[in-house]
Amino acid sequence: MKKRLLCMALMLIMIVSALLLAGCSKEEETTEDTSNDGAKTITMWIVSEQKVSAEDEKLVETAFSEVTKSKFKVNVDIKFFTEDEYYEKLEESMVKLEEKQALMLECEELLDEAIAEAKKKGNSDRNAVKVQFFKDHPEYASIKDEMMNYSGDEEEGQGAQEDETVINEDYGIPEIKYPAAKENQVDIIYLAGYDKYISYIGEEWLAPLDEHFEGVANKLTSYISASLLQGVQVDMMTYAIPNNVEIGQYTYMLLDKELVDEYPLDYEKVSSVVDCKNFIDDMLEYEPDVLPIAGSYQQCMDLLVWYWSIGYTSEVKTLLDENGEVVLGEVLDKDGNAKEDENGNIIYEPVKYTQYTYDYLSANNKFNMVGVVYPSADKAGRGNMNMSFTNLIASEEYRNILLTLKYYEYNNCYGTPAEGQKTAISFTEGSYAIKAEADANRGVYTDENGNSYYPVIVKYPQ
Repeated sequence: MKKRLLCMALMLIMIVSALLLAGCSKEEETTEDTSNDGAKTITMWIVSEQKVSAEDEKLVETAFSEVTKSKFKVNVDIKFFTEDEYYEKLEESMVKLEEKQALMLECEELLDEAIAEAKKKGNSDRNAVKVQFFKDHPEYASIKDEMMNYSGDEEEGQGAQEDETVINEDYGIPEIKYPAAKENQVDIIYLAGYDKYISYIGEEWLAPLDEHFEGVANKLTSYISASLLQGVQVDMMTYAIPNNVEIGQYTYMLLDKELVDEYPLDYEKVSSVVDCKNFIDDMLEYEPDVLPIAGSYQQCMDLLVWYWSIGYTSEVKTLLDENGEVVLGEVLDKDGNAKEDENGNIIYEPVKYTQYTYDYLSANNKFNMVGVVYPSADKAGRGNMNMSFTNLIASEEYRNILLTLKYYEYNNCYGTPAEGQKTAISFTEGSYAIKAEADANRGVYTDENGNSYYPVIVKYPQ
């Protein structure tokens, strides 16, 4: 868990470099600060897959802030929430922050009037005026501490205050003391989905970032695709930094590190289980106790090929004429003659017909000659590519896939590992943190049980 959180910290550092230049809370937007060089603390709101302990949260914050403090003199307070609670907590803080800001603006106006009135009467002791003001106005008690530091128009622009320092207990040297994050402080947030993005812009909860891009645009586009940046613009304004990494569950093929290091397999050139045939042959010949593939034939095939089938639904309907009236027709007997009632009148009834709706469906586990081979792992799913109808048997690529996977099946390579049995290749689902950890550790990912693998992405989030 700790390794994954540290990798998350490394990934977030790339994004925060741009965002630190443009705070996105309304609190920063409404209060001008002519001296922006002092030590500060900002908050970053993050969705986590599971509940993050206080110990692990501190671990990430320390790694993250180590970079931001040295580069920007900024401490980052990271707030982790699971997906089911994230937006409720975030929006609750946003609303409370708006209410507080409205109260502060109201208070500022009255306080300025009180200070000006006291000055006319010869009282220039601003602090004494403030103390009396809050005695007379208990409705502002919740913001008293912050407003006691309010300077008013006459004292704005005095320049940066010297940073407060404390003595480091380990090294005995002075270091900057960073302020604690304020209650309901919201600076950098994560948003999933365009609807939320548009909603938050409408609520005026996001500040435009464009003016801050002027000096960092070139550096920013080295992290984030320019087309992605353009894609998040609303009315020619940018309110968020898009994520280059797809959010969601990735499917990974895990290659056992110990076995790959012993038997020749260039894991960096592996994109699917089909590329591992020689490695599997080595397992069959030299490692009889190892399960070659912890998975099934169909699981492997589903990651590589989409089979089509033709399906239909039927519905009996009543025929209507051009005016929407029910069309009546003669009721016929078995010989095709019109039926008559007891009075000799021809019997009529509404004309019925069957409507068929055809659709191209997945053939699921059924083999079909019509389908498409996925060109790459990021296309391994319907909706990520233009789905074509091709004769699979005529495709050399498909024939190679089919023959290889059937070869594995013939040699009993698929299965479920027994307790304690080693597997050469297995599959798992997880976030991008697995890939990030591998990238930071020379291609190696270590799971919570201490097992090491070379992970290969075989399917991206849908």
